[in-house]
This record gives sequence, structure tokens and C-alpha cells, in this order.
Amino acid sequence: MGGRKTIAWFVPARLIWSPPAGAFGVNVNPERGLEINGDRHVVKLYFKSEKLTNARIDIVTQVMCDEFSAAYPQSRFSVLDVRNRKLHTVAPPTGLRPVLMAALWPHV
Repeated sequence: MGGRKTIAWFVPARLIWSPPAGAFGVNVNPERGLEINGDRHVVKLYFKSEKLTNARIDIVTQVMCDEFSAAYPQSRFSVLDVRNRKLHTVAPPTGLRPVLMAALWPHV
């Protein structure tokens, strides 16, 4: 059987992420869903020429995890840097949510 993989595509949902106060919402729309040997990956595509930083990857995966964990339990959340052909799959940092809220609050 070697390197054979079972691969299937799915269309992930689009949701709106809101901080606890609910003062605003951010569209969360991962473009691709991919299932490889039964493991689901929810993927956001990054096309910008601006360098994709670890901080941005952490924020995107945290927001996707917050919104999609219930809909896609045991899924991995990833950002695909299209220009550099690199998939970044990380476990969202546990302490990022409070930092994200603090950074966004002044803009509400």
C-alpha cells in the first residue's frame, strides 16, 4: 500500500467571529477543506506579497479554532502561504485569546 493516501475535498462553512462583548464581528472564511486519510484540515489561503509572519499564522489559526472547533471536531487549522508553497499547521497558542482581545479592543 505504501504512499497511497485517501484524499477528499470539502467546503468549510463561513462564520463570523466576535469577541465576548460582541461589539463587532470578523468574517472567518477558510477557502479549503481537505481530508487526508480521515484527518480533516481547514485551510486559509494567504496570497499577499507581504511576508507571512508567525504572529499572523497564530492569530488566523486561533480565530479559526475558536469558530470551527465545534463544527469540525478534531480538525487541524492551517494557513497556506500560496506564494511560497508552504502549509503552516499549528496548534493555536493557549494564551493568545486574551492578547488578541486586548489588541482589538481599542478599535471597537
